[in-house]
Amino acid sequence: MLDILFYLLDQQYEPEIVAAMRDREYIYHRAFTSDEVVQVCQREYIDLIVVWPARQALLEDLLTLLNMNNLSYLPVIAVTTSEAEIGPLLELPVSEVINMPTTKKEFFHIIENTIRAVEGEVTLHSPTKWKGDLGNFNLIDLIQMVGANGKDAILSIQYHDLLGQIFFRSGKVVRATLRNFDTLTALRKLVGLRKGTFQVQFARVDLADSLELSNEELIIELLQYLTRQEQAYSDLPGLFEEVVVNPQAILETPSQDLIQILQLFEQGGTLNDLLLIVNEDNIEVLKKVREMFRKGWLIRSQDLDVIQKEALENKRLGALFQSITSLFKREKKQEIAPSVQPPNQLAETKERSVITVQPPPLEEDVLTKIEDQLGSI
Repeated sequence: MLDILFYLLDQQYEPEIVAAMRDREYIYHRAFTSDEVVQVCQREYIDLIVVWPARQALLEDLLTLLNMNNLSYLPVIAVTTSEAEIGPLLELPVSEVINMPTTKKEFFHIIENTIRAVEGEVTLHSPTKWKGDLGNFNLIDLIQMVGANGKDAILSIQYHDLLGQIFFRSGKVVRATLRNFDTLTALRKLVGLRKGTFQVQFARVDLADSLELSNEELIIELLQYLTRQEQAYSDLPGLFEEVVVNPQAILETPSQDLIQILQLFEQGGTLNDLLLIVNEDNIEVLKKVREMFRKGWLIRSQDLDVIQKEALENKRLGALFQSITSLFKREKKQEIAPSVQPPNQLAETKERSVITVQPPPLEEDVLTKIEDQLGSI
């Protein structure tokens, strides 16, 4: 009988845990605070601590407290329901991180393997753990190498907050987990990864075979899928090149599935991250991305910088042109204004300058009368 202490940070999960523990050879213990964890460990012979649901800050405090009380030898498993917590939790000195939801069989399989590893009862290959970089070995390489060993093993692949696991039984891939994907879809999502880390732990695997393919058939299937995927993004930016939304080009209302993709690129992102986040077949996602590039909704980040610079330059040139045009208009008005006269005044001036009035000459008898008249005055 094994004594397992569940450190419950959310009590709503307790009924589910108790139901799962029923009819299994475990003794259930619980604690709701880190101090209670220490008290139970000092009072009982605890084999394993399970923190549920784990959060980085609280788990760091617990590990520090266990160390201060000489309890750091106890294996700790962190259970999380948040993908964002996976990366930070994996950086802590814990035995395993379990991402929920998962099946009861897989959950207790990890618990049993952890305890066996601590007790030295698990059949190990040398070395016990093999770690590396996906830049050196991709998923297909790892399946071939682990499969050739012919032993049970768990291959864990991590990229940021993403955690995928591939289970081998006697060298054959029997199951793969990644979020809520089935085995083959999970493997298709992971096969294109070129960044991240992996870890191989040789430990007994009792899971049922959920994959009706031999390793050779699986590798052929993954290679063919990888070829189709590479063809689907052959005319798109590189997987790790930054892509952004061009809001000025969106002149119609996008569908809901396209809105999700646009939101992921709103602050900039890569096709690699998009394919891992979206719960849809990669090739179908790439078809939608290609259509959005064709419409100009998505563009390379560097292209957006060029567009914004050109728009700013055009705006400046337009303002300068308007300023120069208005200046010419003002100068023209100032030159014409002094010589302008009303049409009637101009006509009158011309008329006065050309008409001369001369009286007709007087006749001689009229002149004589005038002289006589002047003489008599």
